[in-house]
Amino acid sequence: MRRLCLVMLFALVALPVMAQDQTPVWDLSADNYLDVQDLGFRFYYPLGWVWGSGDNGIAIAETQADVDAQLDDDSETRPKGKIITILGVPLAALPEEVLAGGLDTVTDFVVESGDIAETERFELPVMARRSIWVTGENSSGRFGVGTFWLQNGYLILTSLGAPDEPTISESIFTWGFTIGSIEPLAAEDLGDGALVSDVSQFTMNYPDSWTADTDLLVFELLEEMSSDVTSLKGIFLSVADQPLADLDFEADATLEDVSTSLAGAFGLDETATHEEFVFLDQPAIVSWGEIDDGSGGKRGLILTSSVVDGNAVVFVLLAPTVERAAEFMPTWVAMMQSVTSTAA
Repeated sequence: MRRLCLVMLFALVALPVMAQDQTPVWDLSADNYLDVQDLGFRFYYPLGWVWGSGDNGIAIAETQADVDAQLDDDSETRPKGKIITILGVPLAALPEEVLAGGLDTVTDFVVESGDIAETERFELPVMARRSIWVTGENSSGRFGVGTFWLQNGYLILTSLGAPDEPTISESIFTWGFTIGSIEPLAAEDLGDGALVSDVSQFTMNYPDSWTADTDLLVFELLEEMSSDVTSLKGIFLSVADQPLADLDFEADATLEDVSTSLAGAFGLDETATHEEFVFLDQPAIVSWGEIDDGSGGKRGLILTSSVVDGNAVVFVLLAPTVERAAEFMPTWVAMMQSVTSTAA
C-alpha cells in the first residue's frame, strides 16, 4: 500500500486557481521525454529536471536529492521542492469490490489509502481516455494534484506535488499542459486524410498510408478496397453515425445499452477488454478482442461506441488477427486523440 501512499504526496488547488494562471512555469521540449514502456506512453517532462525509477515508480524533480527522497523506502524522507510521480498499479492487485465500481471507486480507494484531504475533483481526458483529477493535501502537509486513469490492465497514477499551496497554484496550468502532451507509444503516423461525419459533426485522422472508400470507410491496404472482409489481410474501419432508433435502440438508450448490445452482436465474449474513453466530450467505450469472422476463421475487433445528441456513433475496426488488433491499439488511441468537432 505504500506505493499508493507515496504517489499521493500531492494535493490542493481549486479549479478557479487553474483558470487564473495561464503562464507556463517550466519548458517542455519535443526531445525531452521518458518512454514509459511498461505503461505504453511517452511523457514529456520539464527541461533541466532529473528523473529516476524504482519500486515506487518514476520520480521527476528539479534536484537529484528530491528524486532520491521520493524513491527511497524511508517514509520519513520527503522531497523539498516540486515533484512529478508516475506509477502503474496492476488492476489485479486491487480488491475486487473496488474494481467493480470502475474508475470512480478506484479513485476513492486511492484517495482514502493515501490519507488525502480532497478539495476538488474533476475530469479531463488523457490520451482520449476518461481520467479523474483530484486536488488536496496529504497528512504531511504537502499539496498537489493527481491524475488517474485505467489503461491496459493498470491503474495509472500521475501527480505533481509541492511543499505549499502557492507553488502548486502557479504550476497547475502547466501541469495540465504537461499531462495533455502525453502520447501513446508505438502509434503509427497519422496523415491529413480524415473520416468525416456531418451527423455528429466530427473528423478523425487515419494512418498516412490508408485509403478512404467513403467519408466513413477506410482500408489499410489499397488493393483490398471493397473486398470480402473475411479475406482481408489488412485493417478495415467503418463508422456508423445514426439516430439511436435507426440502429433499433430506444430513444433513451444509454451508452452501456449500446456498447453491451453491439459487443454481443459482434461476438465479443468475457475475454474482451473494455475501457472508458471520451469522444466529442461524451463518454465512450472501447472494447477489443477476438471474434468469429463468419467463415470459420478468427478476426481481431476494436469496437468503439458513443452516444452524441441522440445519435449512436460506432467505429468498427476489423484486423486480420487479435494480435494485430492489440498491436494497433496505440494507433487507435492516437486516432481518438485526433477527433475534432466541426460544429459551428
